[in-house]
Amino acid sequence: MMKRSINISYLVLIFTLLIVNSCSDQTEQKILTLKNKISLAEQTILKLQKENTQLKESPEYRYQKAIDHMNLGTKNGYQKAKTILEKVLSQTRSKDLILQVNAKIKQCQTLIYEYDSRETFQNILKSKKPIHIKLKSLNSLQEGKTLSFNNEIREAVQSLKKQYEDSAQSKLNGILDKLKSDKKSDIENTLQQLNVYVEDYKDSKLLAKAQKKIKDVQSRLKNFEAHKVASYKKDCKRYKYEVLKRDANSLIGKKIFLRGQVFNVNKSGSLQFIQINSTKRYIWTNQVIVLYSGKTQVYDKNIIQVYGEIQGFHSYTSQANYKITVPKIVAKYIIK
Repeated sequence: MMKRSINISYLVLIFTLLIVNSCSDQTEQKILTLKNKISLAEQTILKLQKENTQLKESPEYRYQKAIDHMNLGTKNGYQKAKTILEKVLSQTRSKDLILQVNAKIKQCQTLIYEYDSRETFQNILKSKKPIHIKLKSLNSLQEGKTLSFNNEIREAVQSLKKQYEDSAQSKLNGILDKLKSDKKSDIENTLQQLNVYVEDYKDSKLLAKAQKKIKDVQSRLKNFEAHKVASYKKDCKRYKYEVLKRDANSLIGKKIFLRGQVFNVNKSGSLQFIQINSTKRYIWTNQVIVLYSGKTQVYDKNIIQVYGEIQGFHSYTSQANYKITVPKIVAKYIIK
């Protein structure tokens, strides 16, 4: 009985093993089948990826990608499109595609230049540079170029030209006003300003006028002393002795010219007290005293020309103990 039980157990064990073995075989088969499917799927994916990569690297695909970038309508889009199109040119041998690509590259270049030019245009207008520099930059920007905003550039140029000429006129007037001064240092400073002016306004209609003024000022400086004397002499006026003797106090500061004969000279340092008779009929008469501290040395009997200012009266006591009052002149220039 016990032996029979063992045999049955053995048979059950064998049967169980057979069943397990059978299940194991089926599982392995399924696993192998699944692995094959996964491998096939992986191969398919790799193949698709490769085909997709090849597609993306194809000239036709890249050309379309470039068109998509261009359609963005931005400078960055045109730059990217141009780079892609240049790559397409190096790939394709299709004449039709080459023609299309070249046309699109040219279009991209034009549009990029348009963006750069407008940016440059705006920067020129915003800059704090002198007007003549701005005008030069704007003229250079539109020279020989066809831009969509050429009318805007022309309007800006016209506006700046008006500002330029207005500024040139105002500046020149201010400089020329300083030429009224008789000081040599002021005239030299004015010459420097005129030289700067012709550089800053060399495109102005007033350039010729400024250049002529420079020559005038240079000549004036060259003969400054002669000009100074001539200008002073021109302002001096003749007075009748009767008027001078009567109104010397009310004429103080007025410039005067007179001619006379010296009859006495006294010196005190560099100052000369010169007594002259200013009227000649049969003899020299009508005494005037002249104070002079210039370089010209004056002596008795000299006939001199006096240019100076009336300074009222001068009184002194003569050798005969008479008080004498005569017109007084402070001389700027004396010519013998």
